[in-house]
Amino acid sequence: MEDQKPASPIALEPFPWGVPAPAPTNQDLRHYLEFVTFLVEDSLYKVPRYQFTKSAELYRIISLGAVTEDTPVVLNDVTKDEFNTLLELISDPGVPQRPFCHQEWAVVLKLASRWMFSELRKLAITNLSSHSWTVKVPLARAYGVREWLHSAYTDLASRSTSPTMDEATVLGLDATAILFAIREEPLQRNREEHMRRQAPKGNENPYEKGVDEEFVELDLEGEDAVQKVLIAKQQLAVAPEWLRTAYIRLVERKKTISLAEATQLGLETTVKVCRAREKALRTYPNHYGSSNLSIEKEFEVELSSVAVSEARYRRLPVVMPTLPRREGAHNKKSKKKK
Repeated sequence: MEDQKPASPIALEPFPWGVPAPAPTNQDLRHYLEFVTFLVEDSLYKVPRYQFTKSAELYRIISLGAVTEDTPVVLNDVTKDEFNTLLELISDPGVPQRPFCHQEWAVVLKLASRWMFSELRKLAITNLSSHSWTVKVPLARAYGVREWLHSAYTDLASRSTSPTMDEATVLGLDATAILFAIREEPLQRNREEHMRRQAPKGNENPYEKGVDEEFVELDLEGEDAVQKVLIAKQQLAVAPEWLRTAYIRLVERKKTISLAEATQLGLETTVKVCRAREKALRTYPNHYGSSNLSIEKEFEVELSSVAVSEARYRRLPVVMPTLPRREGAHNKKSKKKK
């Protein structure tokens, strides 16, 4: 067997010593790394600076001066877990190394909105859009996503079932009272139309007659329905039947529960009374299907406020500036051409 000849060394082109390198015009943001130091809770993070060039807010801060371990950017109101979630995403933009749960996407939405990561904000909104409105409504209010809020209110105002107590807790007292008023408006018109067609003029409503008789004995005839409920609650230990009678009066009342009245009654009582009113009103034939009250008008203040927040997050991201040409290299090239 013949001996194998040693492999010939690879011939390399000689390095062009003395030939000036071309003047750079840009830095490669992924491979020309500068680092920036952040302090989150009790820990320092030293991360590539380029990852934050698309954050209008953070880039503005870190551009003000040198950011070192001795002078880190202090990130208040952010936990290490939240910051780690953000770093996991921006280290490979748009492709998380593992599936994110909705709580983690909520963190991304929070930090992306706060620090003006416009692309990450869009990504978080896209990944949260398929979740329940009970997840999205608090986020929409906090971080300016008008579409989520408008869509949730529209669905809740038009669906067949009344908002539940748990749902009302998510919505809050104001939104709950407004939604019940919107839902009730066509039902009240159904009631009026039915009474116009069926009830002989001059006949007394038996529910109202019975309630009036009860409240005459209680000397509450001069009080409105809400006050009767509040007074009856105070006397609950003495005469529990008074409260039931007061609730009947409030449920039978034509006027919807106002926001001021809901504030007096409290969230739980408001939800129960409004649900009872809807049940009673749905016993009348359905002549009018949709409400004359619009989501845009009834929620105008809240939707406008959220829209203002949303517009603020649409600012264009900041990009790294290009490097200026080196004067020396430019002059040498000019002389060579001459």
